[in-house]
Amino acid sequence: FRLVSIMQQCWQMKEMTRPTLTKIIDAVHREFGNDAKGTLVDQMIAMIDEYSANLEQIVEKRTEEIEELKEKTEKLLYQIMPKSIAMELREGRSVRPSMHPSVSVLFADVCQFTALCEESIPVQIILMLNLLYSKFDEIVELYSAFKVENVGDAYLIVSGIPEMDDKRHLCQVCHIALHFQKFVHESYVIPHRPEHKLRIKVGLHTGALASGILGSTAPRFCVFGDTVNVASRMGSTCEPGRIQMSETAAVLLKSQFEHRFVIQERGIVNIKGKGPCTTFWLIKEG
Repeated sequence: FRLVSIMQQCWQMKEMTRPTLTKIIDAVHREFGNDAKGTLVDQMIAMIDEYSANLEQIVEKRTEEIEELKEKTEKLLYQIMPKSIAMELREGRSVRPSMHPSVSVLFADVCQFTALCEESIPVQIILMLNLLYSKFDEIVELYSAFKVENVGDAYLIVSGIPEMDDKRHLCQVCHIALHFQKFVHESYVIPHRPEHKLRIKVGLHTGALASGILGSTAPRFCVFGDTVNVASRMGSTCEPGRIQMSETAAVLLKSQFEHRFVIQERGIVNIKGKGPCTTFWLIKEG
């Protein structure tokens, strides 16, 4: 500000009102210090160089922050929907609904969930499910599967999207189901009711389904079809602490992975919308 004032005074029409050279030099020394060397232009160039160096550091730091934010955003997007679909959306391409001829679906339900809700406050239920589902999420990430959603006590995952030609998706959901069962039975403790032993029911089915993205402002990956309904029925009619699979899944498991798993015929179960059906228990890995 002092230099600007001196410069303005230098433009005065009357010679007597203009500052003397001594006054100008004094103003420069006050602005840049008495040990300043070189002309005023030299000092201004030095200031510009210093500012440019600082600006480069600021730009580099901001660039690193943007890259970190981009990585976090991509990771979140890959958690919301399968990676192949997420990449399509990221590149600005529209995702059309797709039919998948062979996938495996898993439903996991918390037993006596309604009774737990009646005996607990909402915050306790949220903490309980968050602890449970966070571990389920970690387990799913170990395999080639994708969590579609969890609503209340229902946890839904699919394997086989994108397609797996060798039917490996059924093997993946079987491993996940047994891993879920082991965690709940051996490790999980309800935070507000440690004396109560939580149990889950797991249902498995294999077949064709359709998938797609619903919505634009908050897009969701969803799956539809009879395969999803049957898997849900396998879970709802299952006994607590067990894993029930459809006859279709059991036959495929025997033919493709005969020695990988131990299964046992349960018998005839009345399935809503299907009538009497033969179902099987998934016991353990072979």
